Amino acid sequence: MDANLLRDCVILNRFAWDRTVDPTHSTSCCTWPGVTCTAAPSSRVVSLSLANQNIHGVIPSSIGDLSYLQSLNLSNNALSGPIPPSIGLLLNLRDIDLSNNSLIGRIPPFSLSSSNSNTTCALVGGGNSFTCHDGILPSKCVVPNVPYCTPTNTALQRPTSTSTTNLDPDFTDKFIDLSNKIVIMTLSVAAILTLIALVGMVRLIRQRRKLNAKLAADKATGWKAAIDAATAPAVVAVVTPAPFSAPATLAPVPEVV
Repeated sequence: MDANLLRDCVILNRFAWDRTVDPTHSTSCCTWPGVTCTAAPSSRVVSLSLANQNIHGVIPSSIGDLSYLQSLNLSNNALSGPIPPSIGLLLNLRDIDLSNNSLIGRIPPFSLSSSNSNTTCALVGGGNSFTCHDGILPSKCVVPNVPYCTPTNTALQRPTSTSTTNLDPDFTDKFIDLSNKIVIMTLSVAAILTLIALVGMVRLIRQRRKLNAKLAADKATGWKAAIDAATAPAVVAVVTPAPFSAPATLAPVPEVV
């Protein structure tokens, strides 16, 4: 499976709806009901038509990573929580229908890549109860009775419960991913420092070996010179005496009276 398609399938795996989950991602999610992809070999998810699929939980913020998504229909399900701001990253989005769920909070700014008559945008209706919107919405998105966001009504979307059962699972995934990255970075720094220490130690050992070899060579040279000096034959100087010659005439010895 192509790496980009695998990433899309991992994102879709975070939706909880009635379908067979492939935890090993050995098969393409393009075969899942309601999922449409571009043609192989560079397949990407371009459409999610998941109305009336009993989807529950929250819309994961990672949906913004489905960069090729053109149509998103999650209407008539049991989705809760806010619309993730990452939906504004879907630059190829043409149609969106999130009506008849239990969505709350602020409607984030986003755009649709086409404004023709076939473009659809449905956000309100059913159990959706949005606090406000920023006003930066496509013209097709009509949100009656939803005011513009102000500092007052924006604060109203803050969750009142701190129970861990209400935590956004996508936030938990991101926290875990961040923790893993910190651990990996820490281990990487430790590995680099260890490698530097090992390289320094190897260099020190090599220098010590060279020094010992030089000292041994110098010592051997000194011993050889001493041995050569001790075993060299002695040089004896032979002195030849000059020949003796008697005087030609001897002087008479005076008599003693």
